[in-house]
Amino acid sequence: MASRPDSTTTRLALTIATRGHALDAAYLLTDACARLAGVNAAGVMVSAGADVVAATDPGLFDAFQAVEAGRDLVAPAEQDVTGPATAFRELSTRADRWPRLARFADTHGVSTAYTVPLRAFDVLAGTLVLLCRREPEPTADDLDTAHGWAAIAAAGVLADAAADALPDTAPHLTRHRVFQDQIVVWQATGALAARRGEGTRAALAALREHAEDSGRPLAHSARQALAWTSETRDAFTGQGRDTRVLLVEADPFTGRCLAGLLSEEGYEASTTTTVQAARAQRANPPPVAVVDQLLPGAADFGRDLAASGTLVVALSAARSGQAPPGAAALLRRPIPPAHVVAAVRDLYPVARERVPT
Repeated sequence: MASRPDSTTTRLALTIATRGHALDAAYLLTDACARLAGVNAAGVMVSAGADVVAATDPGLFDAFQAVEAGRDLVAPAEQDVTGPATAFRELSTRADRWPRLARFADTHGVSTAYTVPLRAFDVLAGTLVLLCRREPEPTADDLDTAHGWAAIAAAGVLADAAADALPDTAPHLTRHRVFQDQIVVWQATGALAARRGEGTRAALAALREHAEDSGRPLAHSARQALAWTSETRDAFTGQGRDTRVLLVEADPFTGRCLAGLLSEEGYEASTTTTVQAARAQRANPPPVAVVDQLLPGAADFGRDLAASGTLVVALSAARSGQAPPGAAALLRRPIPPAHVVAAVRDLYPVARERVPT
């Protein structure tokens, strides 16, 4: 699908007026450029360190950064930062001039690379890299469009970092701010991928969709994903979509009864009779867990679950004492199974609206 310059330009321009959107501008820029004819992938490098902070193909740009190919692209002797774009063609045959870039190109089938300066307020904030594997290559008009987008993105990046300190300190602050935000986004992407049981590409897409829907910076959504509160969980999974409840109950009969009642309420219950067996679910923790405190290791397991964002209902036979660390609710035995289900429902309701019959 062809890119719409007006839409991209407008969205990029809005990043200038809103603080905290520097990383969003970088991702928007790469997405738009990757849709230009002949461009297979796009990435943004910040500062002279050639740190890639946004890319449409993270795997390809991870390899690009691993061999430090970006250092060949940003060398002052090889790039005219005043022009709209600089072309690096026949890369695999130019090991004498660009050794790192040639090695990368030969391995990954890249024929041509273009660099477009992210320059605003007479300050070079970074470099846009366009990687091409096939013909036809981008036209002059396409490169002019990318150059215009890059200028707007650079203005947003620099203004977000230090609008009152240009041009002396902005590049350093920009690199620090954007790269620190990127670290948070990487962490949140990995955590979200594990919780949703999906790949990092899909998790990053969900993260960026959340940021766009909420009208907040990508780093803000990433911090929310790492905090993983009940509100955040609903925002990323959809209220009522993740209906899993883990039952860690020593008595198999009681566990089956609870599972049946929870199923009638719309939950997807899984049961186990030991903490050791339940630990296998820590990689993708459920929204709610009911844990029998008489089981060995139950208190520590409940605390670990709570730290990952799970709401823990502790079942205890003790007549006194406080709830275990991290427990959202404490129920004292003997207790009817219906009361346990009610506690789960109060903590994490999943009832859906029903059409009257």
